Amino acid sequence: MKTALRPAMEMKVMHKSLIKHGVNISAVKFFLLLFVVIGILGFNSNLYAVDYTIYSKRSGYLELLGKTIPSDYVQTIAPDLDSPDSVFIGTNDGMVRYNGKMFRTYGSDTGMYKEGPVGKSINSIVSGTNEIWIATDTGFSRLNKITGMWQHFTSTEKFKMPTDMIQCMHYMPPVLYLGTWGEGVVAFDTKLLKIKNYGTKDGIDAKYISSIARDDLNGVFWVGTYDRGLYSFSGENFKNYNSKYSDLNTDKINCLAFSSGKLYIGTPQGLVIFDGSKFKTYTQKNGLPSDVILCLKIDGFDVFVGTDNGLCKITGENITHISVTNPVAGKKPLRITCIETLKDKIYAGTQHFGLIEINK
Repeated sequence: MKTALRPAMEMKVMHKSLIKHGVNISAVKFFLLLFVVIGILGFNSNLYAVDYTIYSKRSGYLELLGKTIPSDYVQTIAPDLDSPDSVFIGTNDGMVRYNGKMFRTYGSDTGMYKEGPVGKSINSIVSGTNEIWIATDTGFSRLNKITGMWQHFTSTEKFKMPTDMIQCMHYMPPVLYLGTWGEGVVAFDTKLLKIKNYGTKDGIDAKYISSIARDDLNGVFWVGTYDRGLYSFSGENFKNYNSKYSDLNTDKINCLAFSSGKLYIGTPQGLVIFDGSKFKTYTQKNGLPSDVILCLKIDGFDVFVGTDNGLCKITGENITHISVTNPVAGKKPLRITCIETLKDKIYAGTQHFGLIEINK
């Protein structure tokens, strides 16, 4: 990727909205044709069509019918690896599974959904083939998808977690790496049920862990923090990269994603790309919707970027702005908090208006 991403900023939008009411439909669906001017040289024009649906919280009756989510604040989304058309959605008021037709809420629904995670505020979900790990503000849980049995983990005299506030996770069986909010990184051996706290003696002083990603080829973990910048970890000691001793533009990191030898770093001051030797920063001046990068998702050659001013996609040196708006919000771009991609769908969580389902 070159030093600057320079898509043309002129974009004409033809917006036609169709609002449907009733029990069977609990969303507002839009059909948009976006004329997006993209390109580094020549400013090539591409016609880009977006078909999307916004699912917001509705009445309790619709929730019983599986037609709504428990909260409009969606904090995390993860795929259901056993069902290619389904996702798990974590909100600040519970966790749901959505199969493209129905929402089932854990802890308040029937059957296998009768029980739910240890906490209501769901910060991270790691989906495996036989189990799901869920991080909350009050501990973490494991759901065995075969038996339907739950295990909950909170700090006790025998199980001494430094804190129950878990912000992010990364699972490398049998070890679950937990990023806490206030007490750094914890490694949990899921077989032995033992924990290891990482601290100053291991080379990490950070307390507020926002994201964990992994370079699978080289076996390197990357840890994003909100107080001490970036760390790498290859199994022994942590190495710190911060704004004082490197070209990293800030020590506040919101999110991480790794692909093809590059680490993508979302910060409140732009998108930073690290190739192992140099940090390059891209901002609104380079064509991003905003400098505030809240989430990242890599899907093949595409990098989806969620900001506090909407959603965009980076492919090579091109930026495509995906105009998803809500008429209730005055057609303003939405604050995108998380992104997940399936074969035919893109799911984006928002802070105030629920879940966006986009047809690829």
